[in-house]
Amino acid sequence: MASALVCGLVLGSGATVAVASWQAGRGTERPDEEDVAAPTTVPVVRQVLEDVEVVSGALTWADEEHPILREGVVTALPIRHGAEIVPGDVLVEIDDRPVVALHMPFPLWRDLEDGDVGADVLRLHEALAEIGVLPGPVAAPLGPGTLRALAEIDPRLGGDTVAAGDIAAVDTTGSVLSAAAVGVGGRVAAGDLGVRRRADRIAVEDGGMAGQYARAGDELRLVDATGVTRWSGVISEVEVDGSRTLLGVADPTSLPDELGAAAIVTATTGGEVLTLPRAAITADPDGGSSIRRSGADGVVEVVRVTTGLCTASLCEVRAGSGADVLLAAGDLVDVP
Repeated sequence: MASALVCGLVLGSGATVAVASWQAGRGTERPDEEDVAAPTTVPVVRQVLEDVEVVSGALTWADEEHPILREGVVTALPIRHGAEIVPGDVLVEIDDRPVVALHMPFPLWRDLEDGDVGADVLRLHEALAEIGVLPGPVAAPLGPGTLRALAEIDPRLGGDTVAAGDIAAVDTTGSVLSAAAVGVGGRVAAGDLGVRRRADRIAVEDGGMAGQYARAGDELRLVDATGVTRWSGVISEVEVDGSRTLLGVADPTSLPDELGAAAIVTATTGGEVLTLPRAAITADPDGGSSIRRSGADGVVEVVRVTTGLCTASLCEVRAGSGADVLLAAGDLVDVP
């Protein structure tokens, strides 16, 4: 966002500086008729042109809560409600059987037995290897090595099967235990406890406004209070959820923990092009466009142009090609 806004301001400021310098050169004299009639000119600028929408509304993480599917009597609660969870932690013991946190993108959806394969087994093995308890290959069926790795975390997990309720999927940072009104000695049903984890989506409290212009594939930029871009990535999905716009990102692992302001690049020229302020481009009666270029000798020439990408203040312009290029960066153009 910062780069696009600066580009727009450079052009606007250039025209302002030119006028201000001209006025300064005249001193305090009253402008004569020639001064009043002199047109304002702006230079043609070569730059990457972007159409950038500044996102309105506060940004937050769209948290998701994953229930712990175990029921029984809480016999230990080593992690308090709202506390951050670290992979490898035992979150709770229900009927003396622990529930352990592992870094996985999704919870187990089934009980696992010796010889099972699938995405859930692979993710379980990756999570165990991540905390250093599974030395063997991760792309392997569930077997004795898996059970030994779980037993290293807690001996009570080293049975013949891995129950879905034994594992709570968490992130490496940002996941917290949801256990309000749950205490040792109390009986819980499946879902009374859960893990609240940061989703791969950013929630914008904007009444769904960003959903009107943001699209999957657009570039999302997160900026700080000074307007400097701190992160940029690609939007993977856009959803309007009541009063919020939810923006999914293709690579959430690199997102900053703190969200500032955001901007969305809805269109870009990709490479550098010639640009002019919209105000310098005249709509012709035949539906075309033209500009008034000021030559070094003071002669004004009308040049027919075609426009490409246009933002709120700037337009990409082209005039001729090959040996017949009629417009170049630095040319001065009248602003009517």
